[in-house]
Amino acid sequence: MNRRHAGQEWDAYLAGFHEKRPGITERLLSRSLDARGATPYDWVAGALSDSGPVVDVACGSAPLWNPRLAGRYLGVDLSSAELDLARQRGAHRLTRGSAEVLPVETGTAATVVCSMALMVLPDLPAALGETRRVLRPGGRFVAIVPTIPRRLDDLVFGAGLVRAARGPLSYRNDPLLRRPRRLFAEQGLTITEDTRRTYRFDLSADGAADAAASFYLRGPQSARESEVAHYLSRASRRGRTMPIPIRRILARLN
Repeated sequence: MNRRHAGQEWDAYLAGFHEKRPGITERLLSRSLDARGATPYDWVAGALSDSGPVVDVACGSAPLWNPRLAGRYLGVDLSSAELDLARQRGAHRLTRGSAEVLPVETGTAATVVCSMALMVLPDLPAALGETRRVLRPGGRFVAIVPTIPRRLDDLVFGAGLVRAARGPLSYRNDPLLRRPRRLFAEQGLTITEDTRRTYRFDLSADGAADAAASFYLRGPQSARESEVAHYLSRASRRGRTMPIPIRRILARLN
């Protein structure tokens, strides 16, 4: 399969995924906690500029929006279903659009943020180039993406998850994000931080089903999802939580 065809398959899959299950990523991450009881969204919010426009790229259901951002928040997403959820929570200034063509004037954004989407964007270099274009001098880019567990028991858990999923839980931009400094620099951005934290998701109650539904399982989705849910349910009965390893990347204009 050539790269163009593979990319088209990803685009079609993602469009259907988020139209059918809007808010699923937020349902997972808003219940994933670190040792201090904070979520990955708290980690992102902690890096936002205190003032100035915030552009939330691939905003989904807009979990980062809060009334303190009213008047300076713009959420951009391709999924109308996700944007409908964002509106229901009261988010203002939402628009349907892509990361590669942002509806933002050049040099005006204090912060561009992208939560759990860099790994699946159709054209990551173009999206980073747009980020550079819309950021004002001194502006900041904040992104979180999935990463690999570090603890041995989490690696073992992940290996079992991969077996249940009948294949690796990988994304199309994984090769580009393994060593992103050069990629970012080519698009006019300097990485100032690249750190990792592990969060824990409670698999009890409906957690196993929600977690299984949140994974991008291309191919025979229903069969793979059923196997993953079964694996997570067994882990829950053993008192396990699911590790959610997250990587946060901060960058600024060169």
